[in-house]
Amino acid sequence: MLVSPAADLRDPAVRFTERLGFSRAVRERMQSRIEERVGRSWSAFDVARLAPTLAMPLLVVHDRGDSEIPWQHGMAITRAWPGADLLMTEGLGHRRILRDPDVVAATVAFMAARTAERGIAAAVTDDPRATPLEILR
Repeated sequence: MLVSPAADLRDPAVRFTERLGFSRAVRERMQSRIEERVGRSWSAFDVARLAPTLAMPLLVVHDRGDSEIPWQHGMAITRAWPGADLLMTEGLGHRRILRDPDVVAATVAFMAARTAERGIAAAVTDDPRATPLEILR
């Protein structure tokens, strides 16, 4: 599940550096330093490009009025990811979307359905030491 996702990092990086008044040269140096630090190129984080290779179910939640990551990013991911679903909201923006009762209900339903599909009782395991991620494997 992705909430207000960026399809790639270029647009958010431009928006971020413009808000801070940084020049293009500063943004490019920032990008270069991030690539060096994480050991991957900027394009490695292009979700829309990687999406066609991913086969797991996905729910993308995005608000039409998101001023930080435009809704078109969520749409691009949904279109590129086989079998992805898009829940588009109105009036919640980038942050309030996380607290909206309808969004919470939809995401819980999505996760519960995926859990049921895999034949896993939610948060139940014979191993009391298992983490939630281990339960879902």
